[in-house]
Amino acid sequence: MAGPPAPWQRAFCGLARSRCRGHSRNGRRPARYGETVVFLVDDRRVAGIIGVADPIKSSTPEALQSLATEGIRVVMLTGDNLITAQAVAKKLGIAEVRADVLPQEKGAVVKALRAEGRAVAMRATE
Repeated sequence: MAGPPAPWQRAFCGLARSRCRGHSRNGRRPARYGETVVFLVDDRRVAGIIGVADPIKSSTPEALQSLATEGIRVVMLTGDNLITAQAVAKKLGIAEVRADVLPQEKGAVVKALRAEGRAVAMRATE
């Protein structure tokens, strides 16, 4: 699932966190490695926590390095949560991250960047 959680998901995650003490530090460990945390629940009891991640294309690091060489500043704009986004950005050498941005909010972020006088190009992964 992309984007920040809906209100019912936030409530579920609060329940899951309160019941999964000792399970991968409440699911934060997978996020630190760039994985989205999924709680497996059986009869309102957390049965496990797994991390799911999109693979980084092998050409991405080189492409980002080429952009940096050209003096182009890269901003990661994602619907992923901040911890996950920062982990992926760190792997790729991206300094600026804007996370928890819904698809319908991304246009406003692009407009704000343009209002600062920046030229903006965007690459969507979906």
